[in-house]
Amino acid sequence: MARIMVRSATILDPTTRRIVLALDADPRATVGGLAESLRLARGTVQSRIAQLFDGKTLRPQSVTVPPEALGYSIRAIVTAEVDQDRFDEAMVALREISTIIECVATSGQNDLLCQVVARIARVGDMQSHLTCNVEQFSQRIKMRDNVDEPREVEHFANFGAIKEARAAAAALEGLGYAVTVSRRMLFRGTLRAAKIATVDVETADRMVEEVFAVVAAHHGDYDGWGAPVIQG
Repeated sequence: MARIMVRSATILDPTTRRIVLALDADPRATVGGLAESLRLARGTVQSRIAQLFDGKTLRPQSVTVPPEALGYSIRAIVTAEVDQDRFDEAMVALREISTIIECVATSGQNDLLCQVVARIARVGDMQSHLTCNVEQFSQRIKMRDNVDEPREVEHFANFGAIKEARAAAAALEGLGYAVTVSRRMLFRGTLRAAKIATVDVETADRMVEEVFAVVAAHHGDYDGWGAPVIQG
């Protein structure tokens, strides 16, 4: 059963807002430094900060290591659908994937929203873990008895410049993809690459890694892939 957490809102007066803004600019600022820069009494600054911590408006500081510093240059938001009868089992499996740094439950078409990080060389591994543990593959593509049926698989990407989208399209066409490029907002571009393939998990992972590498090499953002749903 979901829990609804309700907490009364904290109203910040002008003095407290100035202190919060100063801390946001320099989280390591001392009470004395804040008092001097804001022209406030040291006791005023100390008491306001204590009230903010007591009311949980401010949280204790912690040291966070950026994933990029550890070589995880790829960050993506991934949605997933989970068999509700196996939701707890899926959560246990997701905790074993170290590249998932945040996972929240959502309402609507998808069940989960996960923030994941990866190295380019391991995009296929990341996709494989997600599809296996959350059963995203079987949920999004309604398969018949034969999972190896060939069909069109589409990939989508966004670029900051239309010329980058076109350069990526040329590279993907060389790999056998049929590519459509369109302009979106000013000079930005979008790309749709389609290829007929045997849609099993291993093939899908391999294609994701292949397209992702091309998109990343041309400074684009990979939006994901999809395949037509089989009825019946």
